[in-house]
Amino acid sequence: MGLSFRKRKKPYKIILIIVVILLIGGLGLYLMVNKQSKVLVYKPDKPTIVKSTTDTVKLSFVGDLLMHSAERKSGFLSDKNTYDFSTFFQGIKQYFIEKDFVIGSFETPVKKEKSDNLYSGYPAFKSPPEFIQAINNAGINVFVTSNNHVLDQGSKGAIETMNWIEKYNIPYTGTYKSLQDRQTKPILFLEKNNIKLALLNYTQMTNMAAPNQYMVNYIDIEKIKKDIDFAKRSSADVVLVWLHFGNEYERHPSENQKKIVNDVAKLGADIIIGSHPHVIQPMEVLNIDGRKVFVAYSLGNFISNQYWRYSTDGLILNMEIQKVNGKTEFKNINYLPTVVVREYHGSETKNEVAVKLNDKSSDFITGAISRGVLKGNEIKFRVLGVGQAIYDYEHKIDKNLTDKDYIRLKTTWDDTTTLIGETEDYKIFRDEKTKGFGIGNIK
Repeated sequence: MGLSFRKRKKPYKIILIIVVILLIGGLGLYLMVNKQSKVLVYKPDKPTIVKSTTDTVKLSFVGDLLMHSAERKSGFLSDKNTYDFSTFFQGIKQYFIEKDFVIGSFETPVKKEKSDNLYSGYPAFKSPPEFIQAINNAGINVFVTSNNHVLDQGSKGAIETMNWIEKYNIPYTGTYKSLQDRQTKPILFLEKNNIKLALLNYTQMTNMAAPNQYMVNYIDIEKIKKDIDFAKRSSADVVLVWLHFGNEYERHPSENQKKIVNDVAKLGADIIIGSHPHVIQPMEVLNIDGRKVFVAYSLGNFISNQYWRYSTDGLILNMEIQKVNGKTEFKNINYLPTVVVREYHGSETKNEVAVKLNDKSSDFITGAISRGVLKGNEIKFRVLGVGQAIYDYEHKIDKNLTDKDYIRLKTTWDDTTTLIGETEDYKIFRDEKTKGFGIGNIK
């Protein structure tokens, strides 16, 4: 009888199966955990990076640009029957080279006449168009035209003046040739470097009545409010209002000026510039509901033949408009005192060159040009930076400046800087030639 045996499963096979199952389960668990860790740890949400942006516009402002008869005669070239006024601004144009906009109060009607004796000075101005050319060549590239003399030659004269300004491609505001012009472009927009400035201009009066409601902007709070609202709706970053107002030859603003400025500031103006008194008036920064508003009540005369104390004096007002991440502010405000120097270049002394001998003296060549005692082209006009001119006289650089001019220059510096001074908001312009000058005196 034979024996039979049943075949048993070997234990190591069972162990192998268990190990494989554990390995597969462990791998699945690892992949699941690793997948979650990639989402949570290795692939975080990227943060939003806000890029900071800064844009800047550089501005300068000058006061009244007047053409009296003596100035016109000084630039008359009789052999060519034309005019050259370029020497007026040779000593000052350097300050405008790097500016985006240089704005001035153009205060004389312009017309092309056949002879010099058809032009006129005060009280009813009419000047040759070469005056515009010289101003523009100096770097003054924007005009405000609403002023008391704009209608001296009637509405036709005002329109012809605007035509000449346009021929020289100079943007302007304050006067209009038609009702449509006033309705479609009531204010002037100046745009540069992602900054939009709205320029508005109004006068308190004209010497002749306007023939209609649209030709000249008069100071009217309701009208100004509408124009500022339009500027705001047009996304202007800065609203700049130029007012031709105040009392002539008064060195401090009247209560009426202050009221108008306060009203205009509350309407939304950011910068308010004044002209008309023909002398410099102070500056200030108003706080209007937590908003800063810069005010210069009068910039004085930039060029004229009003040759007596204070009326020879003017300012170049400089500032920067800066937009940082969409927020706009004005900064780096400074002022450069200027003066009109009138020089006699004849063969013999017909009359003494003007000079201030004391605080009360009133110096000017007393009608000598109009009486024919002096030939027009024997008088030369120059606009100079006061600090630079003092330096040039003391270092014998400008040999055309006389001892009497030097007295005037020092008087002008003292008058201007004492009146305006310096604050945390605005300073005296200083370069290598003026950095040592103090307020109220020459050190």
